[in-house]
Amino acid sequence: MTDGPSAARAEQASTSASEDRSAPGRFDDVTFVSLVSNVEERGSLLAIDFDALPFTVRRVFMITDVPPGTKRGGHRHRSGAQVLVCISGRIEVELRRGGEHTTVTLTPDAGGLCIPAGIWAAQRYLEDGSALVVVASDPFDPATYEASF
Repeated sequence: MTDGPSAARAEQASTSASEDRSAPGRFDDVTFVSLVSNVEERGSLLAIDFDALPFTVRRVFMITDVPPGTKRGGHRHRSGAQVLVCISGRIEVELRRGGEHTTVTLTPDAGGLCIPAGIWAAQRYLEDGSALVVVASDPFDPATYEASF
């Protein structure tokens, strides 16, 4: 996985089901997108510049009011990419491809996690008030989801 400069606070742990540690990283195409945050006494403003994303945005949605410990997602997309942005709290993102997996913890200052098609992802909401904004390259189509990994 490639870390951008604003991903310094994202906690990352990677494990592999394979004993071949010389294999190339299976998550090199998962990247962090830098986001500009302006924090002042009146609050925080987080800007997502669509022109800076590696795809044309077709959909934006938000996930809020999720009880701590709840898992969401748990699928991969056959086509399309997404950028996950934690706007409050902490959200653990599990990524799987083949026999390998990695876990990234998103926080509001971690930037956006860009996940291309073909990578299974699940989000676990770690704190009360955690919220996620998802920017997607494709419109909603459940036929393009695969739950198995």
